[in-house]
Formats: sequence, C-alpha cells, structure tokens
Amino acid sequence: MPFFVPLRRYAGVPELPGPEAFTKEVGRHIADEMPDGWVQAQLRSGRGIVLIDGIDELAVDRRAEARRWLSDLVAAFPRAHYVVTSRPAAAPADWLGRERFSVAELEPMSRTDVPEFVRRWHQAMRHQSRAEEERSETAGYEARLITALENNRHLRQLGGYPLMCALLCALHRDRRAQLPDSRMEVYEVALHMILERRDTERQVVTTVSLSRTETTLLLEDLAYWLIRNEWSDATREQIVAHLETKLRAMPRIAAEPIEVYRTLLERSGLLRESVEGRGDFVHRTFQEYLAARQAVNEGDIGALVSHAHLDQWQEVVVMAAGHATLRSRAQLLSGLIERSQAPAAKGVRDTLRLLALACVETSPELPPEIVANIRSIAQRLLPPKSSEGADAIGRAGPFVLDLLAASQPTTEAEVAATIRAAAAGGDPAALSLLARFSQDGRPNVTKALIAAWARFDPEEYAQQVLRHVSLVGGSLDLDNRKLMPALAHIKHLRELRIPAQRAGELADLSPLSSLDQLRSLYLPEACDLSPLSGLRLTTLVIDSGSRPIRDLTVDLSPLAGMPTLERFATPYHTRNVTVLLASPALRRLGLRAADAEQLAAARPALALDTLEITDALHRDLSFIAAWPTVVDLKIDDGLLLNRDRVPDDTDLSRPDLQPVRLLPQLRVLRLWGPASPTCPGSPGRVPSRSSTSTDRE
Repeated sequence: MPFFVPLRRYAGVPELPGPEAFTKEVGRHIADEMPDGWVQAQLRSGRGIVLIDGIDELAVDRRAEARRWLSDLVAAFPRAHYVVTSRPAAAPADWLGRERFSVAELEPMSRTDVPEFVRRWHQAMRHQSRAEEERSETAGYEARLITALENNRHLRQLGGYPLMCALLCALHRDRRAQLPDSRMEVYEVALHMILERRDTERQVVTTVSLSRTETTLLLEDLAYWLIRNEWSDATREQIVAHLETKLRAMPRIAAEPIEVYRTLLERSGLLRESVEGRGDFVHRTFQEYLAARQAVNEGDIGALVSHAHLDQWQEVVVMAAGHATLRSRAQLLSGLIERSQAPAAKGVRDTLRLLALACVETSPELPPEIVANIRSIAQRLLPPKSSEGADAIGRAGPFVLDLLAASQPTTEAEVAATIRAAAAGGDPAALSLLARFSQDGRPNVTKALIAAWARFDPEEYAQQVLRHVSLVGGSLDLDNRKLMPALAHIKHLRELRIPAQRAGELADLSPLSSLDQLRSLYLPEACDLSPLSGLRLTTLVIDSGSRPIRDLTVDLSPLAGMPTLERFATPYHTRNVTVLLASPALRRLGLRAADAEQLAAARPALALDTLEITDALHRDLSFIAAWPTVVDLKIDDGLLLNRDRVPDDTDLSRPDLQPVRLLPQLRVLRLWGPASPTCPGSPGRVPSRSSTSTDRE
C-alpha cells in the first residue's frame, strides 16, 4: 500500500506529517472514511510503503528535522518499506546511514535507452491518432528524431533524462523536425509552446487576457521570489499579495490579482495547486529557468554568487550563466572563481569550482581569460573524486577529455569517477582513454566500465574497451539486453546474468552461441534454449526472481549435449525434462513438482546433493526417494510463484512431509510458504534423521 509524502507541501508548515496525514496525497477523497489507525496498521504489518519525495525541497535548516522525523518513523514502524528521494547535494549517501538505508543513484538513460523512450513516446502518440496519415507522419518524426539523437552529441546529452527527452519529442513533432541543440534553447522553445501556442492554436478564450510576455514576467517574478525565500510553494494568499505588488508595475493588466492568479493556474501549464490553497511550479526545472532569468534581469549577480553554495540555488546559477550577457556572465563566473579561492570549508570551495565548470554548458560565449581559468579549475578538480564531480566535469564539453587523459587517477574511486566523466558525452574520442583502465580489475572500476557501455556504439565499445576487461570472477550482470550482440568480443566472460524484459518479450539467446568460455548463465524467464546447445555450461538457472511466474514452458532438449551441467533450476514448466539424464555431473536440481516427478519416474542415476521442488501444494512428494543422496532439500508450495492465480478459497493446508524420511543423507530442510510445517513424528518436529533449518516467507 503506497503512501506518497511530498515534502515540498510541508515547507511552510511547522511540523512534518504524522501517519494519519499520509492519505492526503493518494486518497484525500476517501481519507475521512478510513477507520482510525488504518494507516498505522498498514505500516505496522509491513504492507505499507512510504514514498518520501524531495528532501532537497526543504529549507537547509529543516533537513535535520526531516532526518529525525524519518528516524522516528522507521523506529515506530520497522516492518514498513521506505523510499526517500533527493538531489544528491541535499542528502549525501550517508545521510540515513544510521537507519541502514540502501543508496541508489538515478543514472541518465543510456545510449540505447533514449531511442527506446522515443519509440514509446511516439507509439503513445500514434495510439491517440485517428487518421492513418497522422500516424504515418508520427512514424516519420520518430525515425528522424532517433537519427538526430544518434548524430548530435548535444541532443544526445539532453535526451539522457526523461523530462528532457519527452520535451525533445514534443518539440520535434511540434516544430516539424527542427530542434535546438542547447538546453537553454530547448527550455525557451518549450515555454513558448506551453505559454502561448497551446491556447492560441486551440482557440481557447480566457477571462483575463495575458500575452506571453506578461505571463512570462509574472512567472519569472514568482519563481525568483520563491527561490529567494527558500520556499518550494506558498499559500494562495501569499502569492496573490505578491502578484498585487508586481501588477502595480504592469498597468496594461486591469484584472484583480486573484483573477490573474486563477488564469496562471488554469492556463499557464506551469503553476498548480496540488494541495488546496497552496501554489507551486509543476516542474522544478522550469521554476529554476524562470528564476534565473529574473535574477539576471534584476542584476542580482552578487546574490547569485553569494548563494551559489546552497543546493537550491545551484541550477539557478547555471541557467543564469545562459541568460546573462557576456559582461554579466563574466562577472558571474569570475565571482564564483574568486569565491572558490577564498578561505572556506573545502566542500564549499569544491562546490563552487564544480558550479563554475557546470556553467560552461549553458554559456554560449566566454571571455578568453575566463576560459583559461575554467581549464585551470578543471585541472585542479582532476582526477574527480565523486560521481557529482564526474558529472560536472563530463558536462563541461569535449575539452575535458584531454585533461582527463593527462590526469593520474590512482584510487579505485578516482578511476571509477574518471571513467564516468569521460563517458558522459558518449564521444568516441573517449574510447582510447577508457581502454587504459580495462585491465585494472578493481570491482568499482570494472563496474564503471560496464555502466559506460550503453553510452557508446555497443560493438565498438566492446571491441576497444571490454575485449580484455578484467571481470570480477569473470562475471557480468548485463543491465541492457541490446548489448547482447556485442558480448562475443569479451574474452574472459564466464558467468552472465541477463535482465528481465518487458512483459510479452522473450530473450533472444542467439548472441550467446559463440561464448565458448561461458560456464554459468542466469536467465529471467523461459525462452528458446537452442543457441546454448554447443556451450559447456556448468550452471543454468531460469528464474523470474520476485516477479510473478508467467505461464510459459521451456524446452530442455537443447541441453541434451551438455554433459558438463552441474546445476539446473527453473520454476517454469518444462518439456523433455528427461534430457537431464544425459548430464551425469548434475548435483543441484530445481524443478516444479510435476516435472521432478516425471524425471524421477525415469529412474535417473543422478547423485544429487541439492534438490528444490516448487509448486508443491497438494503434491505427493514420495518421488523424492529417487535421489537418496540429497543433503539439502527445499520445498516451495508455489503460492508466491502463482499468487495472481490462487483462488480465495484455496486449501492452504500444510504439505505432507512424510516422504522426507526417505532421504537418509538429508541435513538441511527449507520450507517456503505461508503455512507452518507439520512433519512426521511429534507435531512441529522434523524426522529424527535430519537436522533442520527452516525458512518461512
């Protein structure tokens, strides 16, 4: 049961919410009907997940309060699940270290993810189109945009984030395949489309007539006012009062401030009241863009420099560099550089240097002396020490590749961050630099090289960078199936894990047929195993993990020529299960009860030591006597695998474990399912010949 808690709603509220307020976001229309204590019961039982969004949208002086509030929440409801989001600067990796939160970083979309996003966006557009001509035109836009993203590094970098990629899709279609190639221009064109053309082209008539210029001026003023006050939102009364002051300088608008506010809410597409009586911007990015332009228009270069170390101001500073004139931009960057050289905490100095470097991305023109200072700063920041530093360096442009090549990273973290920075732009010129680290062998270095793969042409990257990469234990977790055709170039690949795909799509294993050193393969679903017939696998596991099992059958006949197989396991239905008899080395076996029974009926001469039986509910398990050498037995009733298809009136009686007595070597018995085990002998006890470890889930 999800409970969404956007912290920006509480930026102006004295206290952060208690559990009883959690339904206000996702169930506010029925919240009053919930019985007392219902939310607490969900959290206490472990059925609740609390989604806490936007630590960075609280003022700096309230973040310690937020951490205490979250710690108390976890202590009160330890079985509940929690997800907390924030921009990295506001909540470093160890911010919730005492509560033992795992830390994950949202990566940009890969070079192969972006075209997939574009395809899905245009597919959605085609579904909404009634005319065949319009659907055909949309398909043409899709193909042209994918080509433009492939050929234009600037566009490819912009498209690495879902919001920007969606904007590019919309603008590309709206502008008949003509796109700007800088972030600032994309925002400007998007604002033009949102603020003016949408209503004009739909012939929408509003009570209060505001031109695009007037709407932009009002929104810029509101955006900067919120940033200055370190607010993420404000009450309706506060916003109307602020608009009243601004409207005094705009005599052409005769409407009352409250009417202007309603028009901005209804027609601008950028302002909203997601909580009754409190207004905020729909997208933080557009708020920062508008606030930056207002700051530049007001000549607040000094304010930008003095607040630049605060995470709520940093994107405003970067975009202000894009809005500013050459002279103002030089003042801004000079101010950042000078302040970074003044006595201050090292973290503040590094933040300001990285910010000055990030401003290069949005600056169309810079004086030569500023460019020289930026290069000097980049050299001092190299090799990068963190992912944030690597990202700032990577966004600065191609010139940093030479600086990165000249740097000498030594620690594992430095080398990994250097790889991340060099790969940021997906520039083929970075491949020779990345190849230098291919045989480093340290886990985080190898992980960084693999993570960078999807940013480049898969074949070229595998040939030049990964050909002799030192995989830890020869193992690779492939997080993108589109890289599979390039696997043949990796010489030392011995263990491979392939990710799950969208529902309805099965893995194509044909690229694996040439991996003659591959020994262990982990697949997420049943699929055609024919390409594996010539391999010498020792381990093959086909398992969906925590996802529900689909009603699929895997044909095992391609395994007939695989005498090296030592472990095979799958919870899927199988066909030709008896081919496993041709694998005399098989020691660990996992099958559905029906398939295991069929194999046992063939009187196999397999000396198994580990046996896993799934889908065992209401099954006679006496067939396990066919493997008297089993030491470790796991029995899963199958309810978790088939939970979407279990009728409410299913008999959940405990499995009969009497056949366990037929395994004289058994030492470990593991039972998975909701019912407590009943074993032969005294109630709740296991057979006397086996010492037992029981896991219940």
